[in-house]
Amino acid sequence: MSSAAVQTPPELFDPEELYLVTSPEDSTVLLALDAKFHGDLVEWFDSYRDRAKPALSVEKQGRVITVRCEGATYRFEPLTKALYDAHVKAQVELSPDFEDTGDLKRFYLRNFLGKEDGE
Repeated sequence: MSSAAVQTPPELFDPEELYLVTSPEDSTVLLALDAKFHGDLVEWFDSYRDRAKPALSVEKQGRVITVRCEGATYRFEPLTKALYDAHVKAQVELSPDFEDTGDLKRFYLRNFLGKEDGE
């Protein structure tokens, strides 16, 4: 049995933010770039492929966005250098070291989305 998807305001995600994505049900998620809602879909680029899932419910607490989809719940948390070092670095082949969170975000936005500072 499936539930009806929700219409979600597209501006919940910051388009310049890089997110750590976690899900107890989906171990294939890690990063989200260009995360957004498009109608009832939550969409993001994970540095390898685009993902899109119908959102059944959305909750925002501070800067953390939790999206419940059929079969999985996804938690999007703005990625800091500390979170990167603790959760991402060991999972990504040839992971560079970053001086700070700004350096980390600039690297991913430039290399995976083609965005330069100020774009």
